[in-house]
Amino acid sequence: MTLASRISALATRLATEFNTLRGEVATGLAGKANTSHTHAAGDVTSGTLAVARVPTGTSGTTVALGNHTHSYQDADADLTAIAGLSPTNNDFLQRKSSVWTNRTPAQVAADLVGTTSTTLAAGNRGLPTGGASGQILAKTSASDYAVGWIDYPDAMPRGVIARARRNTGNLTMASGTAYKIVEVSAALLAGRMYRFTSRAGFYADSGATIADVFLRYTTNGTAPTTSSTVFEHTSAPLQAGVRVGAASTEDFYTPASNQTIRLLLTASIIGSSGACYGATSDAWPARITVEDVGLAVAVGGTNY
Repeated sequence: MTLASRISALATRLATEFNTLRGEVATGLAGKANTSHTHAAGDVTSGTLAVARVPTGTSGTTVALGNHTHSYQDADADLTAIAGLSPTNNDFLQRKSSVWTNRTPAQVAADLVGTTSTTLAAGNRGLPTGGASGQILAKTSASDYAVGWIDYPDAMPRGVIARARRNTGNLTMASGTAYKIVEVSAALLAGRMYRFTSRAGFYADSGATIADVFLRYTTNGTAPTTSSTVFEHTSAPLQAGVRVGAASTEDFYTPASNQTIRLLLTASIIGSSGACYGATSDAWPARITVEDVGLAVAVGGTNY
């Protein structure tokens, strides 16, 4: 082998070794940082950052300095559902069909009242259905809210059932003559007690006199007259110089059978030298009242 061939072979080998070394160096340097370089924050995966490396302050992009204890509410499905509602003024928050929702006052009121005795809210149950005219509400048992419609109890009074008032002008009355003043009729039931009351005012033209007053009645359907049966009798003295007085009657009556009674108030003047008037003003009205006071009560007591 000549010297030239030897030199050529050496050159070829050196070139091969150099290429191999260059490849190894390139592989070893791959991914290595330069002596002067920067890193993104995401590249930091361990260790503790120095405060100088953390942005601090009070803005939305900084961290507050110092030790802080923060209170917070754990995530909750109910709170999330409530936060997603869009209520309007005066709405209520209500749980309906396992879902939180906002409801108007009218909607909540309808739920409170309900439609049956089992859905009505306690204390707001309203009136039971049914009933007839004239019936009243009463307890049907000792259970709470047990109420129903019943007929008006016989023992309870029914109050005023008839009344009359003279609404025409004054009545001129001559001495010794009985005059009709006002009449009323009423349907009465056997076994009940009734109170009949009457009142009339009088005025004497001159001198002292007496107004003789009768409450008379019939039960056979005929119109009472100044000579019908007397229920009550009273008088109103009209003194000289005063010449004004009122006469009143009151007593109880129990019919033996159902009947329609007709009551008539009559009056006459005794010993008058002038005329008298049955006053009809608001101060001296002539009137009759019939009042149902309940079941009949027998007369009792001790006489002396």
